[in-house]
Amino acid sequence: MNLYHGAERFQEGDGPVPSRLPESTSPTTVMIETLMRHVRAQFYTLYPEKRWLQEQRHILMILTWPATWLNERGIGLPLGRYEAVLREIIVGIQRHGDTATIKFFPAYFERTVKAWFIHNGEELYEERKSLRSALDLRFLKGLNPTPPKEPDPMEALLAAHRVLATTKRRAKVVKTDDLQESLF
Repeated sequence: MNLYHGAERFQEGDGPVPSRLPESTSPTTVMIETLMRHVRAQFYTLYPEKRWLQEQRHILMILTWPATWLNERGIGLPLGRYEAVLREIIVGIQRHGDTATIKFFPAYFERTVKAWFIHNGEELYEERKSLRSALDLRFLKGLNPTPPKEPDPMEALLAAHRVLATTKRRAKVVKTDDLQESLF
């Protein structure tokens, strides 16, 4: 059997077929993929594959939504802390949520994530504000503030959320009355 990808032809025994898209190994992508696998393993094992495929986009939007919330408030989070917050929410759903009665998991997950940020957002803001103040104080004293170990992943997460939030809408059918004659 010939497998055709691009300009090269591969035979069945030639090994793995290369992907058309390059593999992205950015830390942000790895974190989102890890969280997606975790959500799937915890909440979608009893459902058919089709349901996971249908709801996957909604889950991605929910996992990237905190970046918009943080950006609106001018808060940057390291990738590890961002993942820890989302894992805390997922573990809370596992422990306290009645997942057997949930009809549409993405809606429940979205409500839970937004509720977490409503209740714990001020603490998160204060945590990040105190760190920023400490770095500013070091700079004012003439000391070299240590650069952050990880780049801020918020830009990549914001871009991903914007792409997911845009939906293609079907063009409206324009009714023309030119072909229909008047009754009067």
